[in-house]
Amino acid sequence: MDEWSQKVAQCCLALVDAFKEDLLKSNDVPIDETTPRVYGEKDRLNTTPSYMWAVRGGLPNSGPQTFIDQSSLTRSRSVAWFLVMGGR
Repeated sequence: MDEWSQKVAQCCLALVDAFKEDLLKSNDVPIDETTPRVYGEKDRLNTTPSYMWAVRGGLPNSGPQTFIDQSSLTRSRSVAWFLVMGGR
């Protein structure tokens, strides 16, 4: 990766962390996972399930809601934990 793209990626990570902080301010943090069909993944059959995780929240009446999604190979609750809490 070029140096400039690494800097952009770091800025985006900081933004995602800020979104996660906003999520944690709400009383409820709804998290959902679903199994989209994914074709052409390396070393996986097209019939092997993959998981798409989504979390949405933030303080009500404080502007736009935060929405973060992430794909995963597992349905493990550790994915949901990391999605919201990160490295905490």
